[in-house]
Amino acid sequence: MDVLVAPTLCYGISPHHMAFKGTITLGTDTLIAIISDVTRSLVAHGFKRIVFINGHGGNTNAVMAALTRMKAENLPGLFKLISWYELEEVEAVTKSLFKDQEGQHATPGEVSITRYVRPDEFDNKPTEVVPVDNPDYYWPLTPAEMRRVFPDGRMNSAPWLASADHGKILVKTAVTAIQQQIERLSEMEIY
Repeated sequence: MDVLVAPTLCYGISPHHMAFKGTITLGTDTLIAIISDVTRSLVAHGFKRIVFINGHGGNTNAVMAALTRMKAENLPGLFKLISWYELEEVEAVTKSLFKDQEGQHATPGEVSITRYVRPDEFDNKPTEVVPVDNPDYYWPLTPAEMRRVFPDGRMNSAPWLASADHGKILVKTAVTAIQQQIERLSEMEIY
């Protein structure tokens, strides 16, 4: 399979995390503009199939808005968003490994992948069980509301279930599923 991988966009939409020190967030219009400019640039250079791999739920609506806008501007080509954590295969593995404790933010799946990819980052780190309440809440939340409802940012996640072995399984599953989707997209006719 002949695929070019562009550099990662390391920032996204996370205004609800701004009460947590060190958070950097983009505005929705900013991410829409970035995705739009990247897409237009790639199309101008002859790319006909452009796939964005997403790792953050806060980005989904903006990326889809950008891709929809590109089509409204009659930009030719196939534009696709794949959120790796929402892939059916990944969700099945996550459910099998962590049951109903995956949650959001510092999930056992995310932490497992980090433990697999960067094991040295976990030397001498505590791994004790620290349950969080799973309150009813509305969305979206202001940064202060997010901090009040979810004091450490975790939303019903159990990172202590993480392991490098689970991370290896998740990475392999995600890569295989993404590869299969890209192969399928590469065979689609471009109108």
